[in-house]
Amino acid sequence: MSSFKSYLKTYFIIVTALLLVIASFNFVVDPYNIYRRIAIKGFNQEKPYMDVRGLSRVKALDIAEGDYDTVILGTSRVFWGLDPENKVFDSRNVYNAGLKSVGSYQIYKVFDYALQHLPLKTVVLGLDINAFDNRRPPILPKQDFRQSNFIPRYPLVDTLKTLLSLQSLITSVRTVEFNRQGKQTNKYTDRGFERPESFKVNRNQNFAIIAQKFQQDKVSTKFSFNRESMQFLIDIVEACDRNGIELKLFIEPNHEVAQEWEIRSGNLPAVEQWKRALVFIVQRYAPNNDGSIVLWDFSGLNAINTEKLPKDSQQTLNWYIDPVHYTKETGDIILDKLFNNATSVQSTHPDFGVILTPDNIDAHLIRLRASRN
Repeated sequence: MSSFKSYLKTYFIIVTALLLVIASFNFVVDPYNIYRRIAIKGFNQEKPYMDVRGLSRVKALDIAEGDYDTVILGTSRVFWGLDPENKVFDSRNVYNAGLKSVGSYQIYKVFDYALQHLPLKTVVLGLDINAFDNRRPPILPKQDFRQSNFIPRYPLVDTLKTLLSLQSLITSVRTVEFNRQGKQTNKYTDRGFERPESFKVNRNQNFAIIAQKFQQDKVSTKFSFNRESMQFLIDIVEACDRNGIELKLFIEPNHEVAQEWEIRSGNLPAVEQWKRALVFIVQRYAPNNDGSIVLWDFSGLNAINTEKLPKDSQQTLNWYIDPVHYTKETGDIILDKLFNNATSVQSTHPDFGVILTPDNIDAHLIRLRASRN
């Protein structure tokens, strides 16, 4: 019996020591950039696999540790398209808090977290009707949002899961090897923006493949929203109005291919109803609005949204990555319009972007319908 107890004790000690070694190694290497205690050049300074588990945890930490007065909110469209270092921001200290595949609930949680931790003066929010789909779960199954500080969680349990994870160990080993080879990763800026040059796909081919899915009606999304899914936007508008925060709302641009699909799929009435709801929310829930809360619409047909695939293979699409994701160049124009910069390109793109109000929403929607006939 004593020998069996001795065996169990030895086994326990070995297993515990092994787990401590694994946890310590993952903590020091910190492949997901969530502990931020040790950074050694040639060992773990570069984090090429930071987004393997998603970026929610990273962005929550960036916000909590930063001193930003401006945040950009929205889906992957703003994450890829709006540069927080654009000169239009002038002296503002900006962070791009956009996240992939997020819904209105998650966007609100990011806003609320930023409101608690930052001296917010300005918020830029890209509006995508998919984010307001009342049939989608608040958080998609494989997102790391539940492990981030954006929502209440169990930090000790989450930390142990990450430190003792086999996947974390493998990623840590790969991170060390990447650093030992002297490589550098420039995928993300310190302000939460994914650099355009980090995209390894051929932009023209990528657009053509996804455009074909729209044209062949292989995209099955059916737009649907209700008061509950819109409540999170109402909460943001009310909070900005109450705290004197400048709020730049804008309806994301879609390429002509995606706009034509909206009509064929029967989604256009829902899109128009959604835009009317957005106008109503700004009017109804921002009673103190002195012009600092503004809603723009960048949809419609114009030189940007009707860009054609270049016939010359040496030329690259300028405005779009695919029919719904726009480039930094398009994002620069959007920001220029939102902030009415002195170097504005209003004269060269006068039909890209309209401020929506209760007085012009009906005429605007009629004009958009007419342009598609």
